Amino acid sequence: MRHILRGLIFCLAIAALFACATFDNRPFNSYTVGYSTPEDNQIWIDGAEMDGRWGSPGGGLSCCWEEASRLSSAFDQPMPKQVRVSWLEKATRMRYRATVAIDENAGKIARNLPDYTYISSGEKSKPYLTLIIGMAPGGAVTIWISNITKAVNVEGRVIRVIGQAQAVGVYEPPQKSGEK
Repeated sequence: MRHILRGLIFCLAIAALFACATFDNRPFNSYTVGYSTPEDNQIWIDGAEMDGRWGSPGGGLSCCWEEASRLSSAFDQPMPKQVRVSWLEKATRMRYRATVAIDENAGKIARNLPDYTYISSGEKSKPYLTLIIGMAPGGAVTIWISNITKAVNVEGRVIRVIGQAQAVGVYEPPQKSGEK
């Protein structure tokens, strides 16, 4: 009987270890999704799709790398395991599409982001959980998780890469006047 009990406790301990090591798929109350591109890289973002279940709208963007712009909110969603994004790079007329696998520890990273402080007031704030989708010239995609959208007037900002990919691009000629 004692051996059976020890075996059962051992199996439960191993199961608990594996449960802690797997993808943290618990939903967050809310977080922000934003887009990023290097300064003067004018792009038109079609949008992003998370795990094929929900998305974030796009729009025009021409700045700034590692900072979240064109913000939208996600409610009661886990960190995605996969992000699909598409955009047009205006200078080259390349239409890019990428599928980015997200680090399996993204949920854990997000839940452990530290507070940050506003420099001007000294006020400490809880993390403003932000998923940033960055699109660089030539189709490189980087996805970060951060405790605040931008580095302006804050101390203690943390930004971590949780996914990277190279998009596939197709030349898209400009439309002629009057064409749809």
